[in-house]
Amino acid sequence: MNTHPVSSNTYSEDKYTHYSEVCHSAERSIVPERNTHVNFKDIQGQTNTIKKFETDHINPSLNGCDISERLLNLAKLISKKTAEFKAEYYEEAFKIKDNQSKRPTIKDFIKVAEGLKYDGKAVDEMMIRANKTDCSGFIRMIYEESGKSLLLIMQREQKKLADMYGLNSEEFKSYSRGAELIRRAAKPVTVDEVRPGDLVFFKEIKSLKRDRIKDTPPDVELTDYATHIGIVSKVDIDGDGKRQISFIHKSTHGGVVESLLNSNARTTSKIYYSDLNPSFGRIK
Repeated sequence: MNTHPVSSNTYSEDKYTHYSEVCHSAERSIVPERNTHVNFKDIQGQTNTIKKFETDHINPSLNGCDISERLLNLAKLISKKTAEFKAEYYEEAFKIKDNQSKRPTIKDFIKVAEGLKYDGKAVDEMMIRANKTDCSGFIRMIYEESGKSLLLIMQREQKKLADMYGLNSEEFKSYSRGAELIRRAAKPVTVDEVRPGDLVFFKEIKSLKRDRIKDTPPDVELTDYATHIGIVSKVDIDGDGKRQISFIHKSTHGGVVESLLNSNARTTSKIYYSDLNPSFGRIK
């Protein structure tokens, strides 16, 4: 199987590196120090820089597609390459994992990839980078690679939270999660309106022992903020006329994968993604 990086007509490694530098520079100047007030002018000062980069660096191979198509094409590509890498190097990952009674996790496969790089072998850098980040980092990555930054809208939502609750409040800490900030910035979409390329958000069970829950109690309490995010990849209608929704996301153990909304969200429990109060949104 070919493990060489995909060609530049799919995505540009140099472009992404430079784009990340622009965004990280903006983030350093926007994110407030503790106990300081978030000033909207700090955010606005980076707008022109990022917007100009978006205009100049939209992936040429994706021109002619709208943003949702560009996002979905890239998410599918990374998911496919992740699955191929895991299939090819399963035995190597199994040998180096800490717990020999369990399957290797994405962290084990990352170690394999780093070893291949050390030996001078080519690996898909974008696929590795996507699997090293968290769920909201993956979504931010595919947006940035598709020519749009989520940094500004996330920081604007964070400013609203700081003004409403204060920087040192528990509410600010809880609601400032990446998935929740993107959810707040997105236009809500109903399950009947959802289409591929939309975003899906999940809440979390309020329990320190949630991984040991074997069944979902009817009175399970969820957080009032999103803790997980993915991009809708497929919407089908089953034989009963119900919508079957698939989504691509960066999972903690499996890496970038495609899952069904009614599939198991945890390998150690009978909790499904549909139990986690999924909601949908669309970035304008």
